[in-house]
Amino acid sequence: MIRAPLTDAIVEAFDSLPSQLQDAARYLLDNPEDVALLSMREQARRAGLQPWTMVRLAKRLGFEGYESLRSLYANAMRQGELGFAGKANTQLAHQQEVGDRALAGEMVRSLAEQIAGLGEPEQLDALATAAERLYTARRIFCLGLRSSHPVVAHFYYVMSFLGEKAVMLDGASGTGTDAIRLATSQDILFVVS
Repeated sequence: MIRAPLTDAIVEAFDSLPSQLQDAARYLLDNPEDVALLSMREQARRAGLQPWTMVRLAKRLGFEGYESLRSLYANAMRQGELGFAGKANTQLAHQQEVGDRALAGEMVRSLAEQIAGLGEPEQLDALATAAERLYTARRIFCLGLRSSHPVVAHFYYVMSFLGEKAVMLDGASGTGTDAIRLATSQDILFVVS
């Protein structure tokens, strides 16, 4: 797992922070690439906070101001520690450390745990509820971007054998989501991310 700059420090201090600073800290933890690329004001807007809250968090974490904190994240991004490249580098290093067979074993065990978790009563109830909603929907608008696209494309393909209920929100020149304008309260948006 990629550890963005300050992750450990933020997690350690989190419970002692006032609620607004917790919201700012949560934003940093959830959006390290935004911290590296966006202005402090834009980050505050996206987090639903006042800009001075971001500055207060930076000072609470030992920085003179927010720009110093943002620079730390920007440097991590430049060095390939954030985003997909960072995840890929971490995965490759782990693979080299444990070997191909061990990594494959870890992946299979992880998938098995996730699938086994689907058999828990709460998960079964959630799946049944989702299936009922999909069944009763007039239309199912399907959206999956980037690496999630194949999952949604497969769902759409299978649904096409059951009728014309599914609508793929995909297309050239960015017009693929235009069909959502036809959605009503009787429809479902199926999104994979």
